[in-house]
Amino acid sequence: MRVSVVVPVFNGEAWITETLESVRLQGDNLELIVVDDRSQDQSADVARMFLEQNGLTGQVITTNENQGPANARNVGWQHATAQWIQFLDADDLLAPGKLEVQYAHAIAAPEDVAVIYSPWQHIRLFDNQWSPYGPLVEPDVDEETVSRILKDQDFGYVGPTLIRRSALEDVAGFSSQMSLGEDMDLMLRIAMSGYKFQLVTALEPLFFYRDTPGSLWHKSGIDSNAVLQLLLSIRNAEKYLRSANGSGISVSTKRAIAGRYAERLNVLQSSDPEKFDSLLSWISDLHLRSAPPGSGIPARLAAKTAGLSNALRLQHAIRSALRPLHKRRLPTQPKNSS
Repeated sequence: MRVSVVVPVFNGEAWITETLESVRLQGDNLELIVVDDRSQDQSADVARMFLEQNGLTGQVITTNENQGPANARNVGWQHATAQWIQFLDADDLLAPGKLEVQYAHAIAAPEDVAVIYSPWQHIRLFDNQWSPYGPLVEPDVDEETVSRILKDQDFGYVGPTLIRRSALEDVAGFSSQMSLGEDMDLMLRIAMSGYKFQLVTALEPLFFYRDTPGSLWHKSGIDSNAVLQLLLSIRNAEKYLRSANGSGISVSTKRAIAGRYAERLNVLQSSDPEKFDSLLSWISDLHLRSAPPGSGIPARLAAKTAGLSNALRLQHAIRSALRPLHKRRLPTQPKNSS
């Protein structure tokens, strides 16, 4: 088999047939492995029927217990027989020809190239129909890969990639401790292990990411434990860059790291004040006097004189002070038109 396609699924009955159809359209010389993470719906039965009806090579594996997408993906690639792995979430889609285009470059790539990636696009529900929206996402992380991954908020999804199986073995796959940003964490660890990434350009998207309301990603984004594991991953990447670059980390990379840290501050502020203070100290260690993109007006104004960490502390203190006032506000009553 040229490529093994690994599809983790948990309660994805509504989406999985369309997703597997996008795999079927890639051709015959592939292996399909669906890992059912103890779904409470008919996802596994739907997947088994799809394989049987379409004569696809592969299997459906059901885990012993629900442990999240990172574990399910690990189960999948460890059962795979191909040397290149396509990870595909049960609600996302491969564009026709995706695997053919990328595999042609994968087999010609040097042994130290572990990740082949291409442009992709979001799809969203409009008028009861899922349609592409937004610009074509065109990442480029071939050089200075760790820094560029940290700078690029749209790089890290595994769907737009093919990943060399031997690289997954070297880094022990996905971190089972993570339920938020485990894709980006994997990419960072592959890059920090010395592997290279290769962009395969395309005029059209080769992968479609479905923006599903109420997804696990959205839920994990407000979970303090999930957020902490993601922050530790970014911290490890920062430490790697400090040790690898004798000339130090560039200001643009520091700003990217600070932005990654700052976007999760609000979760830790209310749930774990001690970790909140630790995160502010990490930001302080970057010695920045300009706020990263997305910071509020107080942070942008105060950063130039007080430093970024103090500015962010001020911003969050103001928000905390204002929050009770917002809660006490009564909803506006409509005027009586009679």
